[in-house]
Amino acid sequence: MPTARKEQLVGELENLISRSTLAISANYRGMTVADMTALRRRMRETGVELRVVKNTLLRMAAERGGKPDLFKIVDGPTALIFGFDEPRSPAAAITEFIRTSRTPLTVTGVYFEGQPMPATSVAELATLPTRDQLLAQFMGDIQSPLAMLAGLLSGTLREFASLIEARAGQVDEGPAGMAAAAPADAAPAEVAGAPAEQAGEAPMAQTEEAPGEQAAEEPAEAANETPAEEAGEAQA
Repeated sequence: MPTARKEQLVGELENLISRSTLAISANYRGMTVADMTALRRRMRETGVELRVVKNTLLRMAAERGGKPDLFKIVDGPTALIFGFDEPRSPAAAITEFIRTSRTPLTVTGVYFEGQPMPATSVAELATLPTRDQLLAQFMGDIQSPLAMLAGLLSGTLREFASLIEARAGQVDEGPAGMAAAAPADAAPAEVAGAPAEQAGEAPMAQTEEAPGEQAAEEPAEAANETPAEEAGEAQA
């Protein structure tokens, strides 16, 4: 049976596990008390909870917290880092601490979205955009098509208003203006057609009464009055 103190520790771990969105396990072998103090302070500044736990108590807390697979990221003496919001903050915090400090702290595993993940996943999670950045990008993606749609609608409305205005101007002129404009429109067609008709009639008139035909008929009549007939008439 666990003691009251152990029950308290298991209850605290269970609460952290159930509320967390990300857990990072790290091996702290070789770290001094000053190193651990600096690590706790750095994690606290970024809103991350750090706990050094015994593996037996962690197994019990993970099972009670509904995340039994979390125990799979534990290897040796373990310090657990719990994140409660976006995964980037705890991943970036522990990555930055390891990079800048000269401590033997090493990441051994990651538990995220209900799945145990390798230690190398921390570097990938640390490069994710923050929630504010994602929201800004999302809003930008939404506003761009909306702005384009607004521009298209505005242009269409302007064109429609111009058409209405032009039509209103035509209506204001009335039937008189339209009738007055009609002869002016028809005149060029009549003038344009006149020369063509005259040009078509002139050749036909010339063809019906052509000098060639008259010349052809006169010799024919003259040919019917032959010299023989003239000679007969002379003898008679």
